[in-house]
Amino acid sequence: MTEQRNGVVAERLQHEDVARLIGLLLQDRMQLTDAEVAELLAHTEELGQRIYWLHRSYPYCIQDVQQYRVRKKDLSELPTKELQRRMKALNDRRAAIPREDVDDEIDDSFFEPDSINSDAHILHELLEERRKE
Repeated sequence: MTEQRNGVVAERLQHEDVARLIGLLLQDRMQLTDAEVAELLAHTEELGQRIYWLHRSYPYCIQDVQQYRVRKKDLSELPTKELQRRMKALNDRRAAIPREDVDDEIDDSFFEPDSINSDAHILHELLEERRKE
């Protein structure tokens, strides 16, 4: 997707571009080239939003990774049959929620993907890895 800003055609930023542009912002601004200044100005809104969400999610996103690694290590020691049993139990509990909540509206968070440090996410990942072996 392209946008026109400050006379420069701006492509939607990829992760690598955001990292590079943030690096430019950390430099002495007087040392930036005209091309770098133009690129930063072309992506002002999107870069600002990305920086805002990085700020809002830090350090929680990194703590999630740390918790994920600890929990994955623990769960990876279990046999495949136990992983499958736990995954089935989670799926059964999840399937029962809509049946129990027929009169009330189900919270939107029910439909969001599992967080990376959740047992459901890790169990799914481990079972996929073992299927590929």
